[in-house]
Amino acid sequence: MRTMFLFFNLLWLAAGTLVQAEPPVAENAPTQAAAVVLRYDAFVGGAKVGEARVHVVIDDGIYQIQGSARTLGLLDTFSDWRNRFSARGEIKARGEIRSARGGAENEGIQPLSFSYLEKDRDKRREVLVQEGSLQVIKNGKIRPTLPAPAGLDVLTGLFVLPRCQGDQLLHTGRHHYRLTRLESQPGRCRYVVIDDDNDRYEVSVAFTSREGLVVPRRVVVDGVVTGSVVLRDPQVALGETISGPG
Repeated sequence: MRTMFLFFNLLWLAAGTLVQAEPPVAENAPTQAAAVVLRYDAFVGGAKVGEARVHVVIDDGIYQIQGSARTLGLLDTFSDWRNRFSARGEIKARGEIRSARGGAENEGIQPLSFSYLEKDRDKRREVLVQEGSLQVIKNGKIRPTLPAPAGLDVLTGLFVLPRCQGDQLLHTGRHHYRLTRLESQPGRCRYVVIDDDNDRYEVSVAFTSREGLVVPRRVVVDGVVTGSVVLRDPQVALGETISGPG
């Protein structure tokens, strides 16, 4: 079951894997607004098991990401898993950001907040990373405040950093993921991911363009559980039709 939840953690961090504005982060903070609403379906073994909705806005040097993910079908009868998530931060000219835990000074990106609310049949968990601290509330009980984990939150790291970015350390507040780039080709990236349980799997991403943003049209997670997350849009790139999880 933990592997299944791992896949759905990847659903909301990989559904928007490496979204970025075009052109890439420049010497000056972007001033042109860009916004997109993305809808994805998740498949395991050819069966649809989940869906996600992600709203990305980049405007006047500020990025905001909001969305939700949920299980569907047979898996939903066992877990009834739901997740609502958000992140916010600044995109500045390179060199303008002072060093901060979890920052990305070289890319001019400074996360300000990251949060999610996760629910299933027997638990409710709220996670907030903000101002250098991590706060977790599980089933109404406030856990001791901890320092924010190292690296970028998954939403900032995967939605705002340039696509096919090199090696990365990302976190969900409670868990961290180390990404090592294996391959980078036009319109396609491939990573090996190792999580904090030392589980290892590969993630590959293919891209398209939507509303001035480069977005993934298909994300494939290959590990103990192999699945895919597919952009729910029949016309994704130059008339190409995506009809299933293959």
